[in-house]
Amino acid sequence: MRRYFKAVLALFMVAFILFSSGLAAEPVKRSRAAVGFSLKDIKGRAHNLSDYKNKQAVVLAFWTTWCPFCRQELKSLNALYPQLQKEGIEVLAINIQEPGYRVESFAKENGLTMKMLLDFDAKVARDYSVMGVPTFFLVNKQGNIIYEGDHFPKEKYQKLISE
Repeated sequence: MRRYFKAVLALFMVAFILFSSGLAAEPVKRSRAAVGFSLKDIKGRAHNLSDYKNKQAVVLAFWTTWCPFCRQELKSLNALYPQLQKEGIEVLAINIQEPGYRVESFAKENGLTMKMLLDFDAKVARDYSVMGVPTFFLVNKQGNIIYEGDHFPKEKYQKLISE
């Protein structure tokens, strides 16, 4: 019985490590349509996901200011943002349930240039079944989710977009 328990525990730990490290994050096996939404940015301008359909791919990055992993991922994504724009990919950084002044201050302090959207009531996060932050979705031009994970797939996003 002890061996069985140890084996199950070891298997659980390996699965947890793979999942939490992002190694288990793979492209979505069967793409599904991205849920439409309209959110305001930190300047009060409305952004609709549907505005990008058939025009350009979009990265949806769900995050919070208090999350250390979010900070790291957003800084990395922000460094890549000019290249993504040149490739026709927009980034929508969607903050979950924090006041606009806090998000705006955070963006200024960290030199973030991406579009910072405010999901005050977490409705969009719920629509996307976000279970933790950071969570990234890559939506192709056709409006389908082609990647979902806890990090932006820097090494694979171009291949995912072209498929």
